[in-house]
Amino acid sequence: MQVSLQEKKLTSPELAYTSRTELENCHICGEPIGKVVRMLGRNYVVPRMCKCKRKALEENKKVSEAKEKQIRLERIFNNSLMTKEFKNFTFQNWDHALGNEKMYELGVEYVRSFKEKAMKENLGLLIYGNPGNGKTFLSGCIANALIKNFIPVVCVSAIGLLERIKSSFGKYGDEGVQSILNCLDNADLVIIDDMGVENNTDWSRATMYQILDSRCRNEKPLIVTSNLSMNQLKRRYDKDCDLGKGRTADRLMHEMCSPIENTSPSIRIQKGLKKTEILKEMLNS
Repeated sequence: MQVSLQEKKLTSPELAYTSRTELENCHICGEPIGKVVRMLGRNYVVPRMCKCKRKALEENKKVSEAKEKQIRLERIFNNSLMTKEFKNFTFQNWDHALGNEKMYELGVEYVRSFKEKAMKENLGLLIYGNPGNGKTFLSGCIANALIKNFIPVVCVSAIGLLERIKSSFGKYGDEGVQSILNCLDNADLVIIDDMGVENNTDWSRATMYQILDSRCRNEKPLIVTSNLSMNQLKRRYDKDCDLGKGRTADRLMHEMCSPIENTSPSIRIQKGLKKTEILKEMLNS
């Protein structure tokens, strides 16, 4: 409701004397945009944030915090997949003639329901299948779509992640390793690409278990891609080692992620054959 105020401006232009207590309401949420306070025997109107303005302020704060967190994560994981080429991994650039449509639909739905389901229920994905059939592109599409929605994401290759941890351990010891794990935990989603191509050593298996265990304990989702089958993952990561003995693959497959096989043939091979055909046409002409 509009107010006809008998105003007497004080030192602050936002403070006005009034003899009435009726206030103007926001035309969107209906809450008052001012508040009457009594000082020195008089009523004064002071500004007040209505519900919609409070909500907008809170949203802007969350977006700013998410942007800052994403910048910090990308600086720390300088061996990540987030290269210039990676930025082109988007659902808009999906080649529907070559890519698996079921994988496309899976990625789009995962992004759409990430906040309501994946984050709340700690739903991860273990996408496995033949090399070159689009697993990395799919994970990049998911990462870029979430980052665009101001959701902090780390997308890193298994080799790059372990190299980053080894480098940090060499400089700072166990504290360096823990700092990397803490940074991973700050991401709303962690994507580990090509798990299984890193060196197969006790250290690498134990470190991978530490990464998965920390993520699991913090109840945050994880996406893993691998060229290995489920049996190959179990044989590789559940070998005897001091840490994670018999638990890494089992935890990954049954507790943290839903295994999904990408049965598509190699997109690289298909593209290579297409280029070969173009070359033949050029030579024949």
